[in-house]
Amino acid sequence: ARAADREQRDHIEATMAEARPEILRRDGYQCQINGPTCTGHADQVDKIVPPGKGGDPFDPANLRAACSNCNLHKARTIDRLTR
Repeated sequence: ARAADREQRDHIEATMAEARPEILRRDGYQCQINGPTCTGHADQVDKIVPPGKGGDPFDPANLRAACSNCNLHKARTIDRLTR
């Protein structure tokens, strides 16, 4: 089971590595989490609806550019809410 989980994780990471530059360009390297109020340079891709909540990690409509600060804050907030 662990090998299968690792394979799936590797596949997702490889696919995201391919999608990342496209999503960042599409969104103009502007963080989309907090919109115009964010002054950070987007260098990450955020999954709007996490895969664990039914989101498709490969659907461009479920992906958006994010700066590291906003993405980290979102992850911490979601983690706190799901405890």
